[in-house]
Amino acid sequence: MIVLVLAIVITACREKSSDKPDIVLGKKEKIHSEILQEDREIWVHVPDEYDEQGDGSGKQYPVLYLLDGDAHFYSVVGLMHQMSSVNGNDVCPKMIVVAIPNTNRTRDLTPTHVESKGADSTFFKPSGGGEKFTSFLAEELIPYIEKHYPATDNRVLIGHSLGGLMAINTMMHHSDLFKKYIAIDPSLWWDDHKSLEGYEQALRQKDLHGRSLFIGVANTISMDTVQALKDTTERTDHFRSIIRFANDLQQVKNHGLDWSYKYYGQEGHGSVPLITEYDAFYFIFRKVPIKMDLAQLKRFEGKYRFQFTAGQDSFIEIRAAADDQLLIKELWTGREREFKPLSATEFYSFEDRFPLKFIIDDAGVPMQALAFNSDVWNRVDEKE
Repeated sequence: MIVLVLAIVITACREKSSDKPDIVLGKKEKIHSEILQEDREIWVHVPDEYDEQGDGSGKQYPVLYLLDGDAHFYSVVGLMHQMSSVNGNDVCPKMIVVAIPNTNRTRDLTPTHVESKGADSTFFKPSGGGEKFTSFLAEELIPYIEKHYPATDNRVLIGHSLGGLMAINTMMHHSDLFKKYIAIDPSLWWDDHKSLEGYEQALRQKDLHGRSLFIGVANTISMDTVQALKDTTERTDHFRSIIRFANDLQQVKNHGLDWSYKYYGQEGHGSVPLITEYDAFYFIFRKVPIKMDLAQLKRFEGKYRFQFTAGQDSFIEIRAAADDQLLIKELWTGREREFKPLSATEFYSFEDRFPLKFIIDDAGVPMQALAFNSDVWNRVDEKE
């Protein structure tokens, strides 16, 4: 796992300009929070293509907000870069990453106060500041990022452990703040399940259409899962609380949440974040086909040209099929691929994970096909 993380981070750490001697993943900033009455440091990564001086392109990016930010910044930035840019990958979009290091973790990442418990009194004493921390996100941090960076309102929140608890708490009580949530081995046992019970009640009245959630569950039980679900001791409480919430999500049919979860039997509480994030990106950003009739599909039919080798043209032929798809044939090999529509101009080959986007002229005629977000195929005039 360590080797994998290092490989991903090294891949991500490429220079934004060949003229610069340093490899830069992001920058640290400080903003003052009136709500929390303290200065907060944030770590910000922007996609390599972003020009801080402003290139006039007007391109904007989703924003990924990362709790326990200093612990997960490097791996998440590297993973996002690998899954959005390398070798034409477009599993997830290029994103701005905003990591939020802790100042008082127990205070900020717990929704309710728990009275001190013996030897753990220093841990529990500041608990219960989660609502204030959420106000900081909503009223100070998010507006700051959207003012200073080319950010869309398509926001993702990632949290691990207590951070996972806060991710779910935010989704259940402040669902307008983020569109996608990743809760990694969330501490839903908190405060003798008081928050969990509140989520179970809210789930029956809540409309979560347009929201996505992926939950990663670590092996914290040291026994078979069937045994663990029957167990009543504290050592399985963490695991059972997460499964209880997943069962609620499954049983309540009208909440509208797009969700999934996965149990990682080979991963512990500390090792599960990276693999969860990998699977979560696949889930929350997965491609969903739309309906498109034959007349709409026929607009894209024709022959398109590209030069892989200077002076040597290659051609593809595109034709509409009857069942919401385009068939694209490589004329130099005879191979055909099926592409399903994702939007009015975007198509995807689910078998080969191949993105294709059409460029439309002012008259609404498709003139180019953009493959793998980089190769421009020009439509050939019928006279040629």
